[in-house]
Amino acid sequence: MGLGRFAHLTGPCPHTGVPFTTGAVTHLGVPLSWDSDAATADLYTRRARGMAFVARLWAALSLTLVGRVHIAKQVLAAKLAYHFSFLNPSPAQLKELTDLVDHFAARSMHAEDASLVSHGNPLLLPKRETACLPYKDGGVNHVDLPAFLSALQAKTFALLAQPGRQPWKTLTRALLTHVRPDSATTWAWMYSDAPAPAGLPARLAAAVGHVRSAGVEQHPPQPATQPPAAPPQWRVSLDQLWVANAAGAVSYVHYTGRLLEPGPGVLPPAVDGAWQPACVLQHRKPRHLWTFEERAAYDAASPEERAGAWPRAPYFLAPEAGVVVHPEHCRIADVSLADYTVRDVRRAITAANPAAPLAPARPAAMPCPAPAQQAGGSGTQPAAQSRLAEREAEWQRAAAQLTTTAAQHFHNNPVALDPWLHRTSAAAGLQNTPARELQSYASPSQHSAYAQARTWLQQLWACVAPQAAAPQVTDAGFMLGDRMGVHQTELGEEAGKLRGTCST
Repeated sequence: MGLGRFAHLTGPCPHTGVPFTTGAVTHLGVPLSWDSDAATADLYTRRARGMAFVARLWAALSLTLVGRVHIAKQVLAAKLAYHFSFLNPSPAQLKELTDLVDHFAARSMHAEDASLVSHGNPLLLPKRETACLPYKDGGVNHVDLPAFLSALQAKTFALLAQPGRQPWKTLTRALLTHVRPDSATTWAWMYSDAPAPAGLPARLAAAVGHVRSAGVEQHPPQPATQPPAAPPQWRVSLDQLWVANAAGAVSYVHYTGRLLEPGPGVLPPAVDGAWQPACVLQHRKPRHLWTFEERAAYDAASPEERAGAWPRAPYFLAPEAGVVVHPEHCRIADVSLADYTVRDVRRAITAANPAAPLAPARPAAMPCPAPAQQAGGSGTQPAAQSRLAEREAEWQRAAAQLTTTAAQHFHNNPVALDPWLHRTSAAAGLQNTPARELQSYASPSQHSAYAQARTWLQQLWACVAPQAAAPQVTDAGFMLGDRMGVHQTELGEEAGKLRGTCST
């Protein structure tokens, strides 16, 4: 498998029977082999085939440019996030992956996205350097794979300077100290401009290159505001497992650096003169440790205020005499190591690209910014009108001179209808109305008149044909007759005549 001093062996082991394979061994998705370049190339070749297959499935949908950019980021580029954190692809493979994502975002089924410049081939417009910018800067928030790779690779060294004594941090710090250049004494050399040593492993050297390309700077700590004679606010024990504050309360140091209260039955050691001054930071709390109130306050904050609304808690970094890199005084891509996020660093690297236009990138037809204040404060300078604003003003002036059509005149000057027109329109609307709905239109007085007329008609039918069953008479017929012009008085007169005829 190309590892260790038995790399030349092939076939089964004569003592254990374990076969010596010639392929790369994969552990947690990361290939482990002596020839790391070949294993990495094979891995990203398979990743590219998988991305191309998924791209063909999503290309069958008629998506807009914003939709295709969203799928390119959340589906295609998401397949590379895990391996980008550990393995660095070759420049040719990185260009192949970038072109694959760009072609998917450029390919469109809409006629308005066609371009004569592309000669029938997919072309990302605006160009990739502009499309990767945020919306507020004139881009479409397209995924920038080179910046994404650098931000993920640099995150390892950002976490390395943060509080915590995880095993991987201890091993990495020891390795960086062992292979340090001659001009350095600690593992802090990689946060400076010192050249990388020759004996650095390939993966670590690639990560250091990404950190240097993103831009790293380290500022000296600010002078203390308290007088030198004042006692330290925090003290740490010799084993660095207990921290005491100025009031004397002792807390246990979790392996992540978080300060915890001692559990029941645990007796913390007494604070004595051997305890050293400690460096304790107000560090960001992980999301799974947030309380309900902290989560509600963070969700209620605006996107610009969420960086300051992130809940924080005291974390132990190191004794003050043993602080190698202070995360609050070191920056990568102008982002503090204490507040490092891949999103912020990726956006900073994208904006710092020399090929990207100066933000905000506005087309010539878009409106210009608001008028600026003059230097003397006498007023505002007149803002330059864009071509789009000039065309809009011309259209407004031309629209005011157009002849008003008859339909527009009738809409702007409605004619008041006479009462008989309202009655006719109401009757016309009731022609197709069911009888049950017609009953709801009658007033209480109309219902009483209709009931009296129905009684008279039933008496009339009993006089004319006493042996036959009386036909069913509903209020709907009377209501419809009233709606068509037959009033209650007319119904009463006709019913009275019929009653007199029946009595005679």
